[in-house]
Amino acid sequence: MTFPSKLETGKWYALVVETVGDAMRVTLDGKPAAFLKSSGIAHATKSKIELGVAGKDGYFDDIKVWNAEAAKP
Repeated sequence: MTFPSKLETGKWYALVVETVGDAMRVTLDGKPAAFLKSSGIAHATKSKIELGVAGKDGYFDDIKVWNAEAAKP
């Protein structure tokens, strides 16, 4: 699945990917960019993250990955 975005060459963007259960939400510079719900996202043995740029050149910097718990009501 793809979510087309118009990105400028040479410009840096803040990309955030959040997964909760079987849902994934993506923001780009703080604005909603994509949402996907799939049982594969919540797969019990999922152990990797992949970043791609659809066959183009791209750079990633300052990558952070962590687990978080849902806020208690």
